[in-house]
Amino acid sequence: MSHEALIGVAAVVAAGAITPGPNNAAVMSATMRDGVAGAVAAIIGVIAGSLALLLLAWAGVGALAARHPSVSTAIGIAGCAYLAYVGIRMLLAGVADARPAGASGAFGLPAGFAGLFTFQLLNPKAWTLTLAAIAAAEADGRSMAALSQLAVLFIAIPAICLAAWSLLGAALTKLLADRRRRSPFDRAMGILLIASAALLLREVVHA
Repeated sequence: MSHEALIGVAAVVAAGAITPGPNNAAVMSATMRDGVAGAVAAIIGVIAGSLALLLLAWAGVGALAARHPSVSTAIGIAGCAYLAYVGIRMLLAGVADARPAGASGAFGLPAGFAGLFTFQLLNPKAWTLTLAAIAAAEADGRSMAALSQLAVLFIAIPAICLAAWSLLGAALTKLLADRRRRSPFDRAMGILLIASAALLLREVVHA
Protein backbone atom coordinates (compact mmCIF):
# COMPACT_ATOMS: atom_id res chain seq x y z
CA MET A 1 0.00 0.00 0.00
CA SER A 2 1.05 3.59 -0.52
CA HIS A 3 1.88 5.68 2.53
CA GLU A 4 -1.37 7.61 2.06
CA ALA A 5 -3.48 4.42 1.96
CA LEU A 6 -1.57 2.98 4.94
CA ILE A 7 -2.21 6.09 7.02
CA GLY A 8 -5.87 6.08 6.01
CA VAL A 9 -6.35 2.44 6.99
CA ALA A 10 -4.48 2.98 10.27
CA ALA A 11 -6.79 5.89 11.09
CA VAL A 12 -9.89 3.76 10.37
CA VAL A 13 -8.60 0.89 12.53
CA ALA A 14 -7.59 3.24 15.36
CA ALA A 15 -10.97 4.98 15.35
CA GLY A 16 -12.78 1.65 15.50
CA ALA A 17 -10.52 0.25 18.22
CA ILE A 18 -10.41 3.18 20.64
CA THR A 19 -14.03 4.36 20.52
CA PRO A 20 -16.52 2.75 22.93
CA GLY A 21 -17.93 -0.52 21.67
CA PRO A 22 -18.61 -4.14 22.57
CA ASN A 23 -14.95 -5.21 22.38
CA ASN A 24 -13.85 -2.45 24.74
CA ALA A 25 -16.64 -3.30 27.19
CA ALA A 26 -15.77 -7.00 27.09
CA VAL A 27 -12.05 -6.39 27.69
CA MET A 28 -12.77 -3.94 30.50
CA SER A 29 -15.17 -6.42 32.10
CA ALA A 30 -12.64 -9.26 31.74
CA THR A 31 -10.03 -7.14 33.51
CA MET A 32 -12.42 -6.32 36.33
CA ARG A 33 -13.39 -9.98 36.70
CA ASP A 34 -10.09 -11.84 36.23
CA GLY A 35 -7.34 -9.23 36.41
CA VAL A 36 -4.34 -9.23 34.07
CA ALA A 37 -4.84 -12.85 32.98
CA GLY A 38 -8.42 -12.12 31.95
CA ALA A 39 -7.40 -8.96 30.10
CA VAL A 40 -4.62 -10.71 28.15
CA ALA A 41 -6.88 -13.61 27.13
CA ALA A 42 -9.64 -11.20 26.06
CA ILE A 43 -7.29 -8.95 24.06
CA ILE A 44 -5.70 -11.92 22.27
CA GLY A 45 -9.17 -13.28 21.52
CA VAL A 46 -10.29 -9.98 19.99
CA ILE A 47 -7.15 -9.68 17.87
CA ALA A 48 -7.31 -13.31 16.70
CA GLY A 49 -10.97 -12.81 15.79
CA SER A 50 -10.10 -9.63 13.89
CA LEU A 51 -7.43 -11.48 11.90
CA ALA A 52 -9.92 -14.25 11.13
CA LEU A 53 -12.38 -11.64 9.84
CA LEU A 54 -9.61 -10.05 7.78
CA LEU A 55 -8.74 -13.38 6.16
CA LEU A 56 -12.40 -14.23 5.51
CA ALA A 57 -13.04 -10.86 3.91
CA TRP A 58 -9.82 -11.02 1.88
CA ALA A 59 -10.66 -14.55 0.71
CA GLY A 60 -13.93 -13.45 -0.83
CA VAL A 61 -16.58 -12.69 1.76
CA GLY A 62 -16.07 -8.98 1.19
CA ALA A 63 -16.47 -9.33 -2.57
CA LEU A 64 -19.53 -11.53 -2.06
CA ALA A 65 -21.11 -8.91 0.18
CA ALA A 66 -20.34 -6.22 -2.39
CA ARG A 67 -22.02 -8.22 -5.18
CA HIS A 68 -24.95 -9.33 -3.04
CA PRO A 69 -25.96 -6.59 -0.59
CA SER A 70 -28.45 -8.95 1.03
CA VAL A 71 -25.53 -11.01 2.37
CA SER A 72 -23.98 -7.95 4.03
CA THR A 73 -27.38 -6.93 5.38
CA ALA A 74 -28.02 -10.38 6.85
CA ILE A 75 -24.61 -10.42 8.55
CA GLY A 76 -25.20 -6.94 9.94
CA ILE A 77 -28.69 -7.72 11.25
CA ALA A 78 -27.48 -10.91 12.92
CA GLY A 79 -24.61 -9.05 14.57
CA CYS A 80 -26.86 -6.21 15.76
CA ALA A 81 -29.34 -8.70 17.20
CA TYR A 82 -26.52 -10.33 19.17
CA LEU A 83 -25.26 -6.97 20.44
CA ALA A 84 -28.78 -6.10 21.57
CA TYR A 85 -29.01 -9.46 23.35
CA VAL A 86 -25.73 -8.82 25.17
CA GLY A 87 -26.91 -5.34 26.12
CA ILE A 88 -30.18 -6.69 27.53
CA ARG A 89 -28.28 -9.29 29.58
CA MET A 90 -26.05 -6.54 31.00
CA LEU A 91 -29.09 -4.41 31.74
CA LEU A 92 -30.66 -7.29 33.65
CA ALA A 93 -27.38 -7.83 35.49
CA GLY A 94 -27.81 -4.37 36.94
CA VAL A 95 -30.91 -5.51 38.82
CA ALA A 96 -29.91 -6.17 42.43
CA ASP A 97 -30.99 -9.83 42.52
CA ALA A 98 -29.76 -10.71 39.02
CA ARG A 99 -26.16 -11.32 40.11
CA PRO A 100 -25.13 -14.08 42.50
CA ALA A 101 -23.29 -12.93 45.60
CA GLY A 102 -19.60 -12.49 44.94
CA ALA A 103 -19.93 -12.37 41.14
CA SER A 104 -18.05 -9.52 39.52
CA GLY A 105 -18.53 -10.04 35.80
CA ALA A 106 -21.42 -8.62 33.82
CA PHE A 107 -23.87 -11.17 32.53
CA GLY A 108 -24.00 -11.58 28.76
CA LEU A 109 -20.52 -10.30 27.91
CA PRO A 110 -18.24 -12.99 26.49
CA ALA A 111 -15.08 -13.89 28.38
CA GLY A 112 -11.77 -15.59 27.64
CA PHE A 113 -10.02 -16.22 24.34
CA ALA A 114 -12.73 -18.40 22.77
CA GLY A 115 -15.56 -16.10 23.84
CA LEU A 116 -13.97 -12.95 22.44
CA PHE A 117 -12.79 -14.71 19.27
CA THR A 118 -16.35 -15.82 18.50
CA PHE A 119 -17.71 -12.45 19.55
CA GLN A 120 -15.66 -10.77 16.82
CA LEU A 121 -17.29 -12.92 14.15
CA LEU A 122 -20.70 -11.61 15.27
CA ASN A 123 -19.64 -8.01 15.80
CA PRO A 124 -21.12 -5.76 13.06
CA LYS A 125 -18.72 -2.97 13.98
CA ALA A 126 -15.78 -5.31 13.34
CA TRP A 127 -17.22 -6.41 9.98
CA THR A 128 -17.74 -2.81 8.89
CA LEU A 129 -14.22 -1.84 9.96
CA THR A 130 -12.65 -4.83 8.21
CA LEU A 131 -14.48 -4.30 4.91
CA ALA A 132 -13.61 -0.59 4.94
CA ALA A 133 -9.93 -1.35 5.57
CA ILE A 134 -9.78 -3.90 2.75
CA ALA A 135 -11.51 -1.52 0.34
CA ALA A 136 -8.92 1.16 1.13
CA ALA A 137 -6.05 -1.30 0.72
CA GLU A 138 -7.35 -2.71 -2.57
CA ALA A 139 -7.52 0.77 -4.06
CA ASP A 140 -3.73 0.49 -4.47
CA GLY A 141 -3.88 -3.07 -5.80
CA ARG A 142 -4.46 -6.45 -4.24
CA SER A 143 -1.26 -8.15 -3.06
CA MET A 144 0.10 -10.32 -0.28
CA ALA A 145 2.20 -7.35 0.83
CA ALA A 146 -0.98 -5.32 1.33
CA LEU A 147 -2.56 -8.17 3.29
CA SER A 148 0.54 -8.40 5.49
CA GLN A 149 0.42 -4.67 6.17
CA LEU A 150 -3.26 -4.93 7.09
CA ALA A 151 -2.51 -7.82 9.45
CA VAL A 152 0.17 -5.77 11.24
CA LEU A 153 -2.26 -2.87 11.67
CA PHE A 154 -5.01 -5.23 12.90
CA ILE A 155 -2.62 -6.56 15.56
CA ALA A 156 -0.69 -3.52 16.73
CA ILE A 157 -3.38 -0.82 16.89
CA PRO A 158 -6.13 -2.84 18.65
CA ALA A 159 -3.55 -4.22 21.11
CA ILE A 160 -2.63 -0.70 22.21
CA CYS A 161 -6.23 0.56 22.33
CA LEU A 162 -7.60 -2.48 24.16
CA ALA A 163 -4.73 -2.33 26.66
CA ALA A 164 -5.83 1.22 27.46
CA TRP A 165 -9.40 0.01 28.06
CA SER A 166 -8.13 -2.81 30.26
CA LEU A 167 -6.26 -0.23 32.38
CA LEU A 168 -9.55 1.63 32.76
CA GLY A 169 -11.16 -1.62 33.89
CA ALA A 170 -8.39 -2.15 36.43
CA ALA A 171 -8.89 1.39 37.75
CA LEU A 172 -12.63 0.78 38.13
CA THR A 173 -12.30 -2.59 39.86
CA LYS A 174 -12.00 -1.23 43.39
CA LEU A 175 -14.55 1.52 42.82
CA LEU A 176 -17.17 -0.94 41.53
CA ALA A 177 -16.51 -3.71 44.04
CA ASP A 178 -19.59 -2.53 45.94
CA ARG A 179 -22.68 -4.06 44.31
CA ARG A 180 -24.61 -0.81 44.85
CA ARG A 181 -22.12 0.96 42.59
CA ARG A 182 -21.71 -1.91 40.14
CA SER A 183 -25.42 -2.32 39.36
CA PRO A 184 -25.81 1.19 37.86
CA PHE A 185 -22.60 0.61 35.90
CA ASP A 186 -23.97 -2.62 34.42
CA ARG A 187 -27.23 -0.92 33.52
CA ALA A 188 -25.40 1.97 31.84
CA MET A 189 -23.16 -0.39 29.83
CA GLY A 190 -26.19 -2.42 28.81
CA ILE A 191 -28.01 0.68 27.59
CA LEU A 192 -24.92 1.79 25.65
CA LEU A 193 -24.67 -1.59 23.91
CA ILE A 194 -28.37 -1.58 23.04
CA ALA A 195 -28.03 1.95 21.66
CA SER A 196 -24.96 0.91 19.67
CA ALA A 197 -26.87 -2.03 18.21
CA ALA A 198 -29.74 0.27 17.22
CA LEU A 199 -27.40 2.77 15.53
CA LEU A 200 -25.52 0.04 13.69
CA LEU A 201 -28.81 -1.55 12.59
CA ARG A 202 -29.88 1.79 11.14
CA GLU A 203 -26.65 1.95 9.14
CA VAL A 204 -27.06 -1.64 7.97
CA VAL A 205 -30.64 -1.14 6.81
CA HIS A 206 -29.92 2.12 4.99
CA ALA A 207 -26.57 1.03 3.50
